[in-house]
Amino acid sequence: MVNKSSSIKIFVCLTFLGLFTIAYSYALIPPPTSRTGAPGEPGQPSEDNCTQCHASFTPNDGIGNVTLRFSPNTGAYTPGQRLTLTVTITHPNPALSKWGFQITAITRDTRRPAGNFVITDPVHTIKRFGRDDISVGNPFADRQYVSHSPTPEGTFKGKPGGASWTFDWVAPSSDIGPVDFYTAGNAADGLDTSTDDFIYLSTATLASPSTPSALLTKPREGDAIVAGRKFTIEWSSSANVVRHELQFLIIGDLPITIARLPGNARSFTWDVPSSFANKTGQFIMLAEDASGNIGQSESAELRVLRPGDINRDSVVNIQDLIVLIQILLGNAPQTPLADVDGDQVVNLNDLIRLIQALSGAAPL
Repeated sequence: MVNKSSSIKIFVCLTFLGLFTIAYSYALIPPPTSRTGAPGEPGQPSEDNCTQCHASFTPNDGIGNVTLRFSPNTGAYTPGQRLTLTVTITHPNPALSKWGFQITAITRDTRRPAGNFVITDPVHTIKRFGRDDISVGNPFADRQYVSHSPTPEGTFKGKPGGASWTFDWVAPSSDIGPVDFYTAGNAADGLDTSTDDFIYLSTATLASPSTPSALLTKPREGDAIVAGRKFTIEWSSSANVVRHELQFLIIGDLPITIARLPGNARSFTWDVPSSFANKTGQFIMLAEDASGNIGQSESAELRVLRPGDINRDSVVNIQDLIVLIQILLGNAPQTPLADVDGDQVVNLNDLIRLIQALSGAAPL
């Protein structure tokens, strides 16, 4: 027969073992939901994200980040529309080599679940519901969450620099107002502990269908925007847009207005300032309706090239001359960047112009 003292000791040991097991399990398999920082998630405000366990640093500390991209990036959803979402977390510290995330989508007004997540990559991502959480008192048990798979593949264990996950989201069948996406990302050291890991939080919004919207369709990937030359920007817009404002944002600076255009405009040819050479930036389109509501969309980040930078390495040197000669000989594919003199054709005059620039006789 086990006496009372022995029973107490066994109970204490089992309790300690249970707590240890839970703590260790969290290092490998995080809580399934409710750690994105979204309003209404259980726990104290400081616990509504992954820092409840990974508490070495405050959220968004250090030089990493977590981002969410929509494709297509319209700025607003259409009822029933299916979008592809990509979550990316990065950190340059080579000691960080394990990555994780969690995301949820809720309505702005009611904080109820919005739309439906669809797993397209079951190797790297999983979908759960708020009711799967071990926390007690979750008032939003029907919220949907997508996170990394708790496997070496899902966490990209051993991969420095960062990781990305892709999945789909189907918009609600009707206009339910703006939808907010709350994302938490974990940049971990891969030691399967809760210390020395960085947590990053971000929020992105898709406006409701009634919000005016414009989707930038050009520049496209691979397009060359050259300082001192003309470049045509193109877009599509919803029917309720009455005014457009096209801006260019140099990263780290304030956006500048390129043009203000009527609601039926779908393109604009921009004289790219020479001073923008080698600057990294992005286009921003503001679309306004008759009531003054404004929707916004952005292009991907891009670098404005210098004239003569045929190989896109940010400098104009002998390597560009070699590439141009190869193009003129037919040994390399044509590129608009080979039009050094800006006359819309690539010929011997471009070679002469580049030689003049390299010799200092006539800088570009």
